Amino acid sequence: MSPKHRGSFLDATFGTLLAGGYVSAALWGMSVLQFYSYFTGRGASDRRFVQWIMIFLAVLNTFNVILTLHTPYYYLVTHFGDLLAFTKRIVWSLSTIQAYTEASNSIIRCMYAHRVWILSKGNIWPTANIVILSLVNMGLCLYVSATLSTTDSAALIFIGPQYKLFRRVVNGLFALSLAAEVSVTASMTYYLYRSKSAYPKTNTIIAVLMKYTLSTGLIVTINAILAQVLYYVFPLTNYAAMFYAFQSKLYICSYLALLNAREAFRKGSHVHMHTLEFNSSQSGAQSTREIDLPVKGKGKETQPGSESIVVIGEVA
Repeated sequence: MSPKHRGSFLDATFGTLLAGGYVSAALWGMSVLQFYSYFTGRGASDRRFVQWIMIFLAVLNTFNVILTLHTPYYYLVTHFGDLLAFTKRIVWSLSTIQAYTEASNSIIRCMYAHRVWILSKGNIWPTANIVILSLVNMGLCLYVSATLSTTDSAALIFIGPQYKLFRRVVNGLFALSLAAEVSVTASMTYYLYRSKSAYPKTNTIIAVLMKYTLSTGLIVTINAILAQVLYYVFPLTNYAAMFYAFQSKLYICSYLALLNAREAFRKGSHVHMHTLEFNSSQSGAQSTREIDLPVKGKGKETQPGSESIVVIGEVA
């Protein structure tokens, strides 16, 4: 291989992974600040189970960055100039990073699914849709990881008999990932919109939450679209992997931004996180609905025939 072709090959494969690793490291630094704000702010009063999930995500996020940076280091530094390294078994970090990335994404999607369950008053269909898409995505990621770790040579992935099946699976992985992001964003936005009431301040906070959900969800969705398109157009390169490498970091940062915004909502509107009462349309029965919205003043005892709206307090 001539030096010119060798440079083009490295640029399109491990060079793109290195660029993705740099972005992942930068987003990891942002997530550390977000985690710090969470545990020193409103998150300190969340349930212990939720806090342990966030700690697990922080550890998973850190290990994911290490894997993302280890792969280009292994091929570009440890085996610098050794073209035979590309004909050997794929390095362990490259063959496992997909599973760690999708595990992080699936956990956050399930936490969003729980919020959709609350907002939709127990509607199983949008919740199940998010969970099923996440589980199928996780299964495809495990297949990709198993294929990469058991293949004797990296070149066989692209020229071997299993290439067509492998490409279909990866295309399905990116497509389902995109579908999951759209489903989460659309469900959250829809049910937040349906939670509007006759109270202007409540509706203002709902509008802010909808903007947060759309803006953060849009970033993750655009990243998923880029990964899907790039893999379809350039299947023999790692352009798509460059964007997929930091998708979980975008997801974590966007979700933490939403959680940490709870304190900003309270301070910015000078309200207390309490219960708001209003007469229910159904007579003779007491109903309680969790919507997570701040309201002004202190809560009162809920009277029969009234409906209670609870603010963004607990996330699970």
